[in-house]
Amino acid sequence: MTTIERQRELTSLMLRYFELRRQVREMRSTLENGRREKGLSVAQYYHAQANPADADTIQAYVQARQVLGALLDQAEEVLDGVADEEEVIAADEHQEFFDGESLIDRSDASIC
Repeated sequence: MTTIERQRELTSLMLRYFELRRQVREMRSTLENGRREKGLSVAQYYHAQANPADADTIQAYVQARQVLGALLDQAEEVLDGVADEEEVIAADEHQEFFDGESLIDRSDASIC
């Protein structure tokens, strides 16, 4: 994958991440408002068997948070690939520099 392809992939992943994060925040706000209205503790409200009315929304919220984590993992893999490519390029440039003639005259040993 080229650097441009990696940048596009990273952009796509991050756009999906931020859109999903916005949706997750909305879900959490809705869930928390429902919990407060019912006067339930966090443990009571978010327990699917104790609160079957909101179980589907709670499950969707949990799954969406897992997807957020997976998107960040994918973005990290893309960035690792870019870093690996940059290291190879830097190593090549470094080698080219040392394959040429030295730009520093080291014959004067008094310079320390």
